[in-house]
Amino acid sequence: MADHQDPEGSAAAKPRIALPKNIAQTLKYLDDIDLETLRLSVETEVQRRRSPTGAVTEQKGDDAPPIPSAKKSKVRRSDVPVPAGKVSLIKASAKSGLKPTAIARTLRISLAEVNRVLAVPAKPKR
Repeated sequence: MADHQDPEGSAAAKPRIALPKNIAQTLKYLDDIDLETLRLSVETEVQRRRSPTGAVTEQKGDDAPPIPSAKKSKVRRSDVPVPAGKVSLIKASAKSGLKPTAIARTLRISLAEVNRVLAVPAKPKR
């Protein structure tokens, strides 16, 4: 990649985005709204890169699917269960003294989700 010349500027000027190695598996965790937004953004970027001028023509016709609003979402994030590993990480962090706001910020999840996990009593050991 060192021999690749960037026509718009130096490579140091643009940050390099690292995609996950298992992107197909990662996409399974996106809800429908986020996946549709990502698809539309990728299609727009592909069109921009393929056009000779680099400009993208906006699709305002009927063939462009509308982006669903968050209010119309059928699946709420609160309905999606938190993975067991994340639950144990949240509980261990709280037990070690971290505040729920710090846990939410560190794990990049909502404070409500952290509080919901912490509100569930621990399972008794056998």
